Amino acid sequence: MNFAIIGYGSIGKKYLRILNKKLNRKRDNIFIFDKVFSKNKKKINNYFYNSSEINKLSYNFSLSIISTPSNSHFQDVVKLIGKSNSILIEKPFVLSLKHANKLIELSKYHKVKMYVCFQNRLNKSIQYLVQKKRIFNKPFYIDCCLFWHRDFNYYKNNWRGNYSSDGGVLTNQAIHLLDTITYLFGEIKKFNAIAGFNQSKLASEDIIILNSITKENSIFSLRATTRSDHNYNTEINIFYDKQRIMISGKNFNKIYVYKNGKKYLLKNYSETFYDQSGNGHEKIISLFIKNKKKSLEMFEISKNLHVMNVIHSIYNHIFSFKLDKISTKGSLLGR
Repeated sequence: MNFAIIGYGSIGKKYLRILNKKLNRKRDNIFIFDKVFSKNKKKINNYFYNSSEINKLSYNFSLSIISTPSNSHFQDVVKLIGKSNSILIEKPFVLSLKHANKLIELSKYHKVKMYVCFQNRLNKSIQYLVQKKRIFNKPFYIDCCLFWHRDFNYYKNNWRGNYSSDGGVLTNQAIHLLDTITYLFGEIKKFNAIAGFNQSKLASEDIIILNSITKENSIFSLRATTRSDHNYNTEINIFYDKQRIMISGKNFNKIYVYKNGKKYLLKNYSETFYDQSGNGHEKIISLFIKNKKKSLEMFEISKNLHVMNVIHSIYNHIFSFKLDKISTKGSLLGR
């Protein structure tokens, strides 16, 4: 079988490492395309080509992986129509809602499966909550926080941190938290948001605070920043009438339960981590290799428009939103 990776940055290199581990090195071929390659080369069934050569090759790919800058995802996918049976696109799968709907149309017309990589859904702790959802019932409040550090070097590549090519902390980092909560507890129906900007480092927001209500009427709060002095643990706190559950640790590998004010470790999952983003990418690739079509359905782009709609709604809200001043008059009486 033939596999393709479009984009050879940090995530593209990670996908190559995973594929080399999972595939049959004698039988399967991996084609890597990137602008940095000026001459074709081969290394143990790994073929490296310049991005401009995608249309020149006659190969058909079982799976193509898009790991280029976000603003080029749409055009990269279009190049692969007719050349790939399935396409896995890094988040956000496109930046434009127009492009999102166009890819869904192309997917149906050409019968090409297209997926977005929301790998955190496959974390053992998240899957544990999915399995136990009936037991835990509906939470009345969900609080998420992501306090990470991204320095100037992270943004100096000219595409990260710009709305035209990527977005800010919401689109790049907190999108996984937003997706995880909507995956677990349903879509968002109402919200408000506020953002903070450090334009000496990036053009987009590096602080986002989202307050919302889900369709199940749970209150959901998300707080995220990349301006922190350190990468602190990301947390999800879920409050029920009689208990609190907290998911934390590197890539949500620990589940704690609070009962009567006391904290107990419920689950501590031991998983192999390649880097800070964990092994969710490897799990998704395994689903493709094992042809687990049913398990892959939840990643289809047609089923993941809601997160895109929420993000665009938040950005529209941020740039039209005006803060109210503190009132020194009035009364709570009669409200």
